[in-house]
Amino acid sequence: TIPTLIEGTIAAPGDTDRFRFHATSGESLVFEIETPDTPLPYFTPHLQVLDAQGNEVIHNLYRRVGGDGDDWVKSPKAKIVFSFEREGEYTLQLRDLTSRYGNQSFVYRVFVRRAIPHLGRVRIMLSYLSPFDHANVVQGRSTKLAVVTELEEGFDGDVALTIEGLPPVVEYHPG
Repeated sequence: TIPTLIEGTIAAPGDTDRFRFHATSGESLVFEIETPDTPLPYFTPHLQVLDAQGNEVIHNLYRRVGGDGDDWVKSPKAKIVFSFEREGEYTLQLRDLTSRYGNQSFVYRVFVRRAIPHLGRVRIMLSYLSPFDHANVVQGRSTKLAVVTELEEGFDGDVALTIEGLPPVVEYHPG
């Protein structure tokens, strides 16, 4: 049943663990994967969700352009969010990406839960390329700061920003 925490081990090369669950039409689920004992790249968990016919509906491999612009780089994501179009029985399947490795240290946890729309990481930046952890403001000058937020798990609301604890001589004018 969902929510659930699945804990297991890919104990031998080629080992694949499978778990069944039911999803309703339109339901958004979050799959969060953790490998507490063996980090990437030694243990690279490959999570797949299959429908009742065995067709893959989602996986945790993210593909992006890398290198000099004509290379595809695949990397695993620790968190995936998926909205199921059809109600039915599904199988969560987890194994090592290569199927060549496995031992008692290939321990994993998968937390499966319903999506909770929320504001994710918030970064303050002097430009869209350089995040920082503090800002120095020169007296008599203005400094533009960009606030970049991650909208997680379907969040589509407005974001209001307030700044507190500024020295009395510093003014804040939101854009």
